[in-house]
Amino acid sequence: MKSVIESPTKMYINGAWVPALDGNSFAVRNPATLETIAEVADGGTEEVRMAIEAASAAFPAWSAMSTMERVKYLRRIAELVMENRDSLAVILTQENGKPLVQAQGEVESIAGLCNWFADEAMRTNGRVLPIDNPMRRAQVIRQPIGVCALITPFNFPVNLLAGKLAPALAVGCTVVVRPSCATPLTTVALFKLLEQADLPKGVVNLVTGQNSAAMGEELATNPLVKKVSFTGSNAVGKELLRHAAGTIKRVTLELGGTGPMLVFADADLDQAADAAALSGFRNSGPACSRVN
Repeated sequence: MKSVIESPTKMYINGAWVPALDGNSFAVRNPATLETIAEVADGGTEEVRMAIEAASAAFPAWSAMSTMERVKYLRRIAELVMENRDSLAVILTQENGKPLVQAQGEVESIAGLCNWFADEAMRTNGRVLPIDNPMRRAQVIRQPIGVCALITPFNFPVNLLAGKLAPALAVGCTVVVRPSCATPLTTVALFKLLEQADLPKGVVNLVTGQNSAAMGEELATNPLVKKVSFTGSNAVGKELLRHAAGTIKRVTLELGGTGPMLVFADADLDQAADAAALSGFRNSGPACSRVN
């Protein structure tokens, strides 16, 4: 398989592809061969701050846009992903190591999630509440919260991104994405498609870099960020939660855990053994729902 990613890659901030401010980059390697696939811009806190400010500036217009208009963007993203499924899957396999068929399935899930949340956006309803005063009305309305920081892991880099990105865009939030430095290339390629979808500048922003702790701290402490969504380890999740407490951000964490497999007395043991092996070694082990 020949890589289809350009190198060195850049970050996507305020509708433009930009290098790291200091010009530095880092290598992304194929885990099977250890060969360098591409060089990626090695950004830091200053680039994160630039991306946050761009997302904040874009938020008023994006959130004021009608739901129908935002839905059109999500449908277009889904179309572009499916048109480029095979090339995205090759990049994913090269940087992550999963079989090509599984990579194709993960890419397809991006389109599925975009379409799913496009549908859900049309059902973002409020409520009218009963109260004891007939001269007044109490109601609940739902509004986009603001800039969302989306931090993704290495094992399912674009599936887990789509599960964060699509709902944020659907309801009118703007985003800053920070992928794992082990697998940033498929995310870079996806952002090329987001650019083709003609999203307004600043609505989606991508920052890459090796200084995970400093970049995460900036995302979690910057007052312009209103929500942090993170998938990864317990240790990092605790740090992000601690940093986010200072500005009382909303935080969604999917962290480590255990997935026991219960085999009861009436089970088919051969079938159970096959299921345990399939689930336990899926994606070479790192999978959110695998059997431990």
